[in-house]
Amino acid sequence: MRLEIFRPPWILWRAREGGCEITLELHHVAPVACAVAVLVAHLAGANSVTWALFAATSALALISVTWAWQMAHHIRASRRLQARWVQVGDVMEEQFTLRNTSLLPVLWAEITDQSDVPGYNASIVRGLGSLDQITWTHSGATTRRGEFHLGPWSVDTGDPLGIFVVRLNYMQAQPLLVYPPLTDLAFPPLPRGAAFGASRIRQATATPTTNAGQVRAYELGDSFRHIHWPTTARHDELMVKMFDQEASADVWLMIDTDPAVQSGEGDSATEEVAVLVAASLAADLLRAGRAVGLLTFTPERHVVRPARSTHHLWTILGELARLPNASQRGRSGQSLTQSLYQTARLLRGGSNVVLITSSGDPVWVSDLTQLAGRQIIPAVILIDPAPGGRPRGSHLQSMVAEQGVTCRSVRCDIPLPIRPALGRTRRWEFKTLATGRVIKTMESVR
Repeated sequence: MRLEIFRPPWILWRAREGGCEITLELHHVAPVACAVAVLVAHLAGANSVTWALFAATSALALISVTWAWQMAHHIRASRRLQARWVQVGDVMEEQFTLRNTSLLPVLWAEITDQSDVPGYNASIVRGLGSLDQITWTHSGATTRRGEFHLGPWSVDTGDPLGIFVVRLNYMQAQPLLVYPPLTDLAFPPLPRGAAFGASRIRQATATPTTNAGQVRAYELGDSFRHIHWPTTARHDELMVKMFDQEASADVWLMIDTDPAVQSGEGDSATEEVAVLVAASLAADLLRAGRAVGLLTFTPERHVVRPARSTHHLWTILGELARLPNASQRGRSGQSLTQSLYQTARLLRGGSNVVLITSSGDPVWVSDLTQLAGRQIIPAVILIDPAPGGRPRGSHLQSMVAEQGVTCRSVRCDIPLPIRPALGRTRRWEFKTLATGRVIKTMESVR
């Protein structure tokens, strides 16, 4: 360890400016050592040769350190993500800016990116003139859902000979959440709740349904399509319809995250297929007006309470994005039997639970009776890894059906069609108008 101090680089100067740490480092000691040696030789026996060598080596060292000192005080960089909402398959774009306020040019500037987003690396080498600024865009397609970070990153520059190096370290990493994609699957219809027959919630709402039983005075923000014109004519003021809501039970999506039952890699991993199925089912149920919640055990319990809104879909997708993936499979988990036991005591009667699991152990099938005993109606989606091309889900599917539970099997070896949550994959593009103004637009890439 003591020998490390004698090895380059040596830090000569360090400062901090906001979130940037600036260091001036000596990487090559030979030119400086030559200048010192020539100085000693000149002092020992001065002549025109030693004087010329001393002047040349001293001028080289002085020019190099002056150049690097200017770079340390006048070079700054920044990066900015164009869109913070990114889904698998989207084209993610960052805008980088490198600014030089010195009279000396930047002959080389190496940007080193340490982002952990799969398949994305913004490292590059750039040059810059004196009193100049350049801006460029780096893009890359997101291929994996999860919680990642953009950065930390650094900018290395220095004198033309590379004797002194200036390093700008931007240690703060920007979090990036990549949401899972959606797919089109024909899921079996879910029961509306534990009670049979049609019924309505007594509380009226402005959310449109097929039934309207009340009216009220028009308020700012109400849709003109909901105005009830016969009542408006009788009261001589605008009246809008109030809609009766169907009494449908909450739907809970429960994903089995036990690492002991997971298998596969990449898009065909059981974890990824389960997340894809859960995200798609949540989108379809919310579009149908159902209240959807999410329940996972990793082994800590994570609960997303049921709600009805488009914004709630992104809440569910965000929680699904944070679930463990194949690279985190070695961590401890909770068995499906334990998860079903806790679920039966957590949810209220009359709820629907959609269990998404890749477990091939038939023991948990009998545990579904715990839910039925508390008037919780289950449905099961089996994620079948189909090892060796031979599906194993048919046997479990028949066992679940014998319990009177709706069941569907999804095989991992059959690719599922991917669709974005907003109906298209997005990419930022920059357009220059006739006036010279630059605007950014979001374009579809498929």
